[in-house]
Amino acid sequence: MYYQAKFFEEHPNSDYAMVADNAAYPYNEFLWIWTEYGIIGLVLVVGLIYWGIAYKSHNRYAYTFRATLVCFTVFACFSYPFHLLLSDTPQRMDIAAQNSFMNDPPEKALEVMEEAAKIISTCELFCDMGDTYRKLNQYKKAEQCYQLATNMIPSRITPKYKLFVLYKDSGDSLSAVKIANEIMTMKIKIEGSHALKMKGLVRMYLLEH
Repeated sequence: MYYQAKFFEEHPNSDYAMVADNAAYPYNEFLWIWTEYGIIGLVLVVGLIYWGIAYKSHNRYAYTFRATLVCFTVFACFSYPFHLLLSDTPQRMDIAAQNSFMNDPPEKALEVMEEAAKIISTCELFCDMGDTYRKLNQYKKAEQCYQLATNMIPSRITPKYKLFVLYKDSGDSLSAVKIANEIMTMKIKIEGSHALKMKGLVRMYLLEH
């Protein structure tokens, strides 16, 4: 998601903005390994797979093992089977971060959310982090979180609206008007009642300023 945010920051008018969403995993295990562990990690994993397929053995289960490994490898080109088999940590961290945000004191919640962001970073998580920083009157960090969430998924109105409210409440009317105009002209993937309500509040602010 950090790569995605950087991409949309550098390409704000990209056609991909309307199809972007939270991406916990790439749909290619080898791309994930390359991204996380570099070319050395990728070479090691590919080498182990090749060894497993090419290794000759007279064991009666060797053919079945090789066939299974080939199928698994092909599947890994279009999904993330290693993650499915080895870990559910991202989901658990995401749930822990949500629970902490709703129930813990702000300082404690931030600790949990910052740890979660190292494992599974989502637009919603950074919105929650921004809200928590606001409670602690750390407006600059709140702004950074909202802006990062906005860049992650440009078609989501909530991060931009939170940024607008932050500017408005802190008395930065120039920034508030700027982001308000962006909200009124932005393309939204799903424009439900929640989005319409936020746009209505933004429109009233613009009429007054």
